[in-house]
Formats: sequence, C-alpha cells, structure tokens
Amino acid sequence: MRRMEKAYDEQAENALAALLNQSRFLSKIYKHKSNWANLKGLPYRGDREKAFLLMGRMLDWIMSERSLMTAQETEDAELEFDRLRAQLKLLMFQMRANEKRVQFDNALKAKIRDAEKTFNGTSKFKGDVKANVEDCLRALQNIIPTTELGISEEEKIMIVKAMELQKGHWLKCPKGHVYAIGDCRSNTMGSRCPEC
Repeated sequence: MRRMEKAYDEQAENALAALLNQSRFLSKIYKHKSNWANLKGLPYRGDREKAFLLMGRMLDWIMSERSLMTAQETEDAELEFDRLRAQLKLLMFQMRANEKRVQFDNALKAKIRDAEKTFNGTSKFKGDVKANVEDCLRALQNIIPTTELGISEEEKIMIVKAMELQKGHWLKCPKGHVYAIGDCRSNTMGSRCPEC
C-alpha cells in the first residue's frame, strides 16, 4: 500500500511541476509575442512571421496535456526562449543602426552573419554557440545607441569621465541635444541645455 501511495505522490508532484512549467512558459510566450510586435518595418516582416510561427508551435507544445515535463524538455524550451530573445535583440540593433545610419566594419558584419546562421540553424543555443552570439550583441551595443538619449553606453561613459561627474541625470532638450545635470538629481534648479 505504501508503495502505491509513494508512486501516487510522485505522479502528483510531477503533474504539478509540469503545470507550473507550462504556466511559466505561457507567460514567456506572451511576453515574447509582445516584444516581437515592437519590431516594425517591412525588412523585418519575414523574421517576425517566422518568430510568431515558432512561438505558435511552442504554444501548442506547451499546452499539450501532460503529467510530466522532463528536465530535458524544460531546458530545451528555455534555450529556445534564449534564442528568440537574442534574435530579437540583434534585429532591434539592426533596426536602430538603419535609423541612425550606422555603418558596420567587416569584422562586425561577419559576426552578424554568423549570429543569423545560428538563429536559422538547428544547433542548441548554448555553450560556444550562445557565447558567439552574445559577443556580437555586445559589440553592437557598444556602437549603437540603446538609450532614448541617442547615445551609446560607451559615449555616456566618456562624457561622465570628461565632465568628472560622480552622479548625474541625463536629459535631452527639445532640440535633441543630450546633456547631464550633476548632484542635484533634478532639473528644478533651472539647468538648461548648454548647446541652446
């Protein structure tokens, strides 16, 4: 009798764990769909449609009735979410680069091509494969503005060092000039754009 109770408890625990994973993955699917919807423009339409198709297949897999979700299945799903997140990040960088008319050197172009091959390939998104894509994304982040201010992190750091700012708050005037205010943390002291 105890053996049957133990088996039943184990089945119940597995079913509950599967249900929790399904719930977590559903949340991720809807978050990814929302993020991918932000990728605008005709040049990205094909990538967006492929991503939505993949998310649809993942949704079908997630929603299938199950009493167990193996560790391997959970890991594979997580890796696919990581791949989707990285692919969207690359496309968003490319979109910003086009908007800002940023040109890439040949080395970065090669990294981007390799990342795109990874996204279209079938190898698991982990280890060296993932590291190479992340290296490409870091290189892009260093040269493409990722803030609303229109400057990259690298440029922001250079400005902070040049102005010897310890703390600060970044602003953009109505004409689009970027400037920082110091220790007061607020623009209530009558600070104004040095360019204007």
